[in-house]
Amino acid sequence: MLGHRPIQGFIPIIGLVLMSLVAEGTVQAQEKAKTEKKQEEPSRGKAAVKGVVVNLQDQPIPGVQLTFQLEDTVTVTVQTDEKGQFFIDNVTPGIYTVKVEKPGYKTFIETQKLEPDTLLTYRVKLPTEEEAKVIRGGDDWKQANEAFKQAQSARARGDLQQAAQHYQTAKAYFQKVVDQDPTYAQAYFNLALTQALLGECEGALQNFQRALDQQFQPSGNLLVTYHAGRARCFERTDRWAEAATEYEALIKLMPDNGTFYLNIGQAYVRSGQYDKALEAYRKFLQLEPNAPEAKQVRIEIDKLKQLIEQQKKPK
Repeated sequence: MLGHRPIQGFIPIIGLVLMSLVAEGTVQAQEKAKTEKKQEEPSRGKAAVKGVVVNLQDQPIPGVQLTFQLEDTVTVTVQTDEKGQFFIDNVTPGIYTVKVEKPGYKTFIETQKLEPDTLLTYRVKLPTEEEAKVIRGGDDWKQANEAFKQAQSARARGDLQQAAQHYQTAKAYFQKVVDQDPTYAQAYFNLALTQALLGECEGALQNFQRALDQQFQPSGNLLVTYHAGRARCFERTDRWAEAATEYEALIKLMPDNGTFYLNIGQAYVRSGQYDKALEAYRKFLQLEPNAPEAKQVRIEIDKLKQLIEQQKKPK
């Protein structure tokens, strides 16, 4: 099996966009919702949701509007009562966009899957506009970004042990920020990047998704870094078809990067897409005919040709 080549530019790109990482991003709010055993029986075949919306001091917020939108077909709206609680029943199962909003507070948007015959227990924490401003300019945010910068410097020097220690520090501070302000999409994104660099892929993929759910829209070098981080995490978790999708996005952004063609070729092989793998390897050789991996790639191309011919033979 052809060895995997590190994504060229993944670490340097993150270094280049460090200043972008500390910029303000689109923000929303969330604490993790969890599905429990039914405590209040939903209508048969339908879903139900009960929950509470609280402030940063865990005090209930009355009069918060929650909107559950299932594509363009179903919209359910409810408001929290004086205890900050709400309950909805008889909801069509599906994946909903949830919007939680009240004037003076940060708005939270994410996706939630509502299962049939299941009660989703939902808890959302919302900071006020003023609280969010304080957290985003606060010491924990500054400490997180300083630790990330130190990690990048250590990695550039080749001191991987020191880099890992700084990444761990950065991760802890970024986590602290999102715990304080669950509406901070940029902090989720920064946390995900740090986790991806540490190889903590499950958490990285979850936090990338949280940032996107809350309408964070990476662009430029941040978009390249996003796809590169997700690609490596999908590889680490043997989700090769999804890794290939990320490399396809990277190739659209950087069509002359030979590393992406090499890596997507391997992802195609692992996901059984031999024709696409053959095409990707040929493109890699076209871009980097004298690369150290070129000899092995030519061997892999011959193997792929044989596999494709065998598939074409009638059984």
